[in-house]
Amino acid sequence: MKFHGIPKVRKKIIPTGVQRVLMAMVGHRIRIESRGKHLIFAAGANAVTVRLGMTGRFQVQAVPERYRPHHFATLAWGDRRCFFLDFRRFSRMTTSAPARGVALGGFSPIRRFFLSPISVLRRALKSSLHGFDSKPRVTWLLNHGQHSGVGNYIANEALGILRLSPFQPCKDEREALSLLRTCQKIAKESYRYGGTSFGIGYFRLDGSEGRFAARLKFYRKASSSRVVFRGRPVYSHFAPHP
Repeated sequence: MKFHGIPKVRKKIIPTGVQRVLMAMVGHRIRIESRGKHLIFAAGANAVTVRLGMTGRFQVQAVPERYRPHHFATLAWGDRRCFFLDFRRFSRMTTSAPARGVALGGFSPIRRFFLSPISVLRRALKSSLHGFDSKPRVTWLLNHGQHSGVGNYIANEALGILRLSPFQPCKDEREALSLLRTCQKIAKESYRYGGTSFGIGYFRLDGSEGRFAARLKFYRKASSSRVVFRGRPVYSHFAPHP
């Protein structure tokens, strides 16, 4: 394990305490899994949670010289290397665990890609995912993205599939659950195809682009109208109320 970059910037992304925990993992078998938008590195009693933000990424190909200012850590397993970069420096690493029972799904070495059961989603509607009946559907989904893992393309696709207006609240709990369940299915399908890249920001571990963007039916499609709603692009056949 090695750390790079300007110390002031690096410590904002990887605080000193987190660096110590990562160093304590050296030489141990590390378990890697995800929960929603969080990656978790764990070895024994030590664990580090990584939220990649918009541009944080791990890659296995060598870091080009022009990317060195954005390279903050190198992980090593024997003769293998994995490099952590963040071009806009939105990512954060902490030693605190992400909230349990609120993510739409995730990945673990044992279960592979998994979906949270409907019982977990129903409980979350009363706590971390509250507001489904008072906020516009798309706003509700995106505001809770830190916990549930709903990205903008997933929210737009789910609303399009269910033919729901992004600009109105869910009618009831049943509709909210159906919307979350659809988001889960889209996330799982996206995982199968390596995610979405759109040519910027996100790439797979080996540097290749995800292939799911080609399978989207609503997001960034000419057949959908693009509206900037509360600062985010929304693709829909519905129009917001004036």
